[in-house]
Amino acid sequence: FSVFYLLATGCFFFEETKVSQAEIKKSSSWNEADQPPSFEPCADLDMETQWTCFESEVSGAMRLYFENNPLTSQQSLEEEINISLIVNKEGYFTLEEALISNVLRNNVDGLEDALYDAVASLPKALPAIKTNVGEPVEIKFQLPLLIQAAPVSK
Repeated sequence: FSVFYLLATGCFFFEETKVSQAEIKKSSSWNEADQPPSFEPCADLDMETQWTCFESEVSGAMRLYFENNPLTSQQSLEEEINISLIVNKEGYFTLEEALISNVLRNNVDGLEDALYDAVASLPKALPAIKTNVGEPVEIKFQLPLLIQAAPVSK
């Protein structure tokens, strides 16, 4: 009887549980409860202020990089560009894309290299956390950046 009972009731151990693509997408989509990437000075702030603080820290570090490594061109230029940054699961930054006008591209020597170097110089962040699974996740965000270049002095 015991063997028959185990055979009859034990089948559910082998049933496959399927999760729909919609459920996976919903669970992995970013929501207000998820922890954005941060830096130590921003970590104890509420979520909305924390994100603003994070962006401010990144912008400030980028601005400082370009103040210490000024860009040069044949003419004075000032233009806002948008860059796409990734913060990986370990908190390191990568430049994914920079939307640069032809005017800047053609007149500012080494702009793309300078952008990669500026991003590489960013301090390590606290990674974003997907709270429903408690795991660090990679996150991508856009950042406007004011590019200024001055003519080379002779």
